[in-house]
Amino acid sequence: MNNYEVSFTDELKSVFKYIQSNLLAEYPSDKITSEYFLWAVLENENCKAYEVLSKTMLTETMETLKAWYYKYISSNVTHLANGRPEFDESLNSAISATIEKYPSSLVNSGQLLSTILDTNEVVKKSFRIFGVTNDEIKDNVTVETVDTTEKNTNVNYEKPKKHVKKQKQEANNVVQLTLVKPPKTQNNEVERNLTNLNRLASEGKIDDVIGNDAVIDKIFTTLLKRNKNNVVVVGDSGVGKTSTVKHIANLIVRGEVPSAFKNKKLMQMDFATLVSGTGFKGSFESKFKSIVNDAKKDGNYIFFIDDIQSILLDNSKFGEVDIETMLDMILMEKSIQFVCTCSPKGYRKYIDNSSGLNNRLHKIVIEQSSVDKSIEILNGIKQKLETYHNVLY
Repeated sequence: MNNYEVSFTDELKSVFKYIQSNLLAEYPSDKITSEYFLWAVLENENCKAYEVLSKTMLTETMETLKAWYYKYISSNVTHLANGRPEFDESLNSAISATIEKYPSSLVNSGQLLSTILDTNEVVKKSFRIFGVTNDEIKDNVTVETVDTTEKNTNVNYEKPKKHVKKQKQEANNVVQLTLVKPPKTQNNEVERNLTNLNRLASEGKIDDVIGNDAVIDKIFTTLLKRNKNNVVVVGDSGVGKTSTVKHIANLIVRGEVPSAFKNKKLMQMDFATLVSGTGFKGSFESKFKSIVNDAKKDGNYIFFIDDIQSILLDNSKFGEVDIETMLDMILMEKSIQFVCTCSPKGYRKYIDNSSGLNNRLHKIVIEQSSVDKSIEILNGIKQKLETYHNVLY
């Protein structure tokens, strides 16, 4: 290992120290494999590779991956032949390739992780199962500039000692890193996986809706109720269900809402997007559970599901997941509220006939506009349409 040390960042040296002092002490082996490296990375939140993984994987997914590597390593324990483990051929090649790829910089654990995914088919396959590609890893890898004083600092590769628990604590503190933590929203699964309509409203990307004030008042009144305080807005295609609900984000941003909604955030939930990258059994449920847990902690989210009948209609595309049961479960959460839209036919077929959904979703109907209301709407949007199309009405 000493041949490589001068090319490693302190945090990468710390990862290998952790392998030496902790993992090899409990799970001896003549060879340090990529699996040891990945397990050590998943155990050390202060290393660059963990930082990269946390931006591309759910916390629950990382825990599942760590359990997989634990099972692999613990079932392949061998006795040390010479008391000095060496990198196996695959990891040795990955380290050499990474050093060659970044000749003018120190190699960090994130860069080595990316190279392993490029060169090790077994590791690449295990990550692909969880919906993570090396392109996503590469997008988050950082490059360390060379510090000559650091390059002259060597870390001796010592034999594993006794008292493993004590050394685990020491190994975690080998290097004090000053990593900049990502913004809070990056660690919030709601913000990572759903569309923040408040933000779009603040950027002027959501149009105002005219003439549906009575419907919006009913939505607010229902959300304030103690029971059955989730909403399903029912109406034919084209009556403005979606635009009316999205307009609530405009009202929140402008502060034109009852005081109870001043801090609320309207988030659009797209199940097709949520299901992408969750081919591994249980991944979708894990992602969904993470979103719900973070929403409960915050307590200020209102989830918007557009055309809920399309989700309930084609439940087969979500595999073994029972969407209706999952929705019924989270609709019981008092700290999360839902506003959905649905067609009349879809409401009769999927909600009215479901005791669970019917007991938790309060129906609000949007009728087709009358002639007078249509004129009011047209007068309200006239100026915006004239500006956009450069015409006069």
